[in-house]
Amino acid sequence: MSYVRRLAACAVAAFLAGCSGDSPGRYPVSGTVTFDGKPVAQGDIQMMFVDGMGRPEAARIVDGKYAMDVAPGVKTVAIYATRDSGRKEPGAQPGEMVPVFEQYLPAKFNTTTTLQVEVKATSQNELNFDLTK
Repeated sequence: MSYVRRLAACAVAAFLAGCSGDSPGRYPVSGTVTFDGKPVAQGDIQMMFVDGMGRPEAARIVDGKYAMDVAPGVKTVAIYATRDSGRKEPGAQPGEMVPVFEQYLPAKFNTTTTLQVEVKATSQNELNFDLTK
């Protein structure tokens, strides 16, 4: 095989390896989120390094479950969940009324979070959050 062909084959192999979907230095994290014993129907979970460095990593919570890939280390966790408040307010269109959603998890789980976890460099991290008032 000529030098040019070998170089092209290496470039293709490197490209395909880079497109495999694996994220170097990131590990699977999944689990459940409950509030007062019930699965959080819809929400968001965010993990960030405790020192505030790096970008936060986030995932949707659906039917009490979440999954994402996260860099290893000790993380601060913020969990948000909203629900229909039963109130309506004017929407963008004239005469339109839209539901008002409210954050129902206490601030100690999101804006002033006290939650921390350690994400390990393993093939699976199961981190469950059983939140209570």
